[in-house]
Amino acid sequence: MNETIRVMLVDDHPIVRDGLRTMLIAQEWMDVVGEATDGASALQMAAELRPDVVLMDIGLPDMNGLETTRQMLGQRSATRVLILTVYENQEYVLRAARLGASGYLVKNVSSHDLSEAIRRIHGGELVFPPNVLALIETQTHDQTHDQTHDPAPSEDGTRELSRRQREVLSLIAEGLSSVEIADRLSLSQRTVETHRRHIGHRLQIHTVAGLTKYAIAAGLTRLD
Repeated sequence: MNETIRVMLVDDHPIVRDGLRTMLIAQEWMDVVGEATDGASALQMAAELRPDVVLMDIGLPDMNGLETTRQMLGQRSATRVLILTVYENQEYVLRAARLGASGYLVKNVSSHDLSEAIRRIHGGELVFPPNVLALIETQTHDQTHDQTHDPAPSEDGTRELSRRQREVLSLIAEGLSSVEIADRLSLSQRTVETHRRHIGHRLQIHTVAGLTKYAIAAGLTRLD
C-alpha cells in the first residue's frame, strides 16, 4: 500500500493509546498523527490535523464518543470515524451508524482485523456486522416509527430542554432517584418530579431506560 493513512486516536486511557499507537505504527502504511483524551480536544485536533481515520472511544470524560463523532463529522466530513469501544451493545452500534460513523469494533479485536478495518474504512467501506447493516437499511425505511418510539436528540443536543431540565436529565441517566436529585440540586422533591414530567412530555420518552439512552446520545452523560 503506497498511500499513508493518517490516524488519530481518541481515548482517555493512556495505556490504550500507547498500545494502539505501537500496533498501528508497526504498519508502514499507517501514521498516528494525533491523540486526544476527550471530546472537546478531539474536535479541535481533528480540525487542525485533518486525519483520514479517527479511532473513537465512547466513554470519554466530557461528551461521549457518539456525540463527538456527530460534531466531528459535521465539521470535517472527509474524516472517517471508527468507533473502538468495550461496549457490545447493538443500540450503540446502530446509533453510531446513524450518526455517520464508518465502523464499530470492540476492543478485543485482533491487530490484524483492526488494521484491515482501518484500511477498508479509508477506502470508503463500512465496517459493521452484517446483521447491523441489514437493520440500518430496514430502519431507514421505517424512520417515522423509530423517531416516534425512540426520539433522537435535536441538532445541538437537547435544544428542547431548559438548563435545569438538562441537569435533571443527566442525573436521571446516572441512576439517581428524585430524592437524590433534589438533594444534589438543592431543590424540593416536588420540583424534581415536575421537571421529570416536563422532560418526558417534551421528549415523548417516559421510561428511565429511554431517557438514559437519550442523555447518552446527547452527550449529557458518559457511558461507564
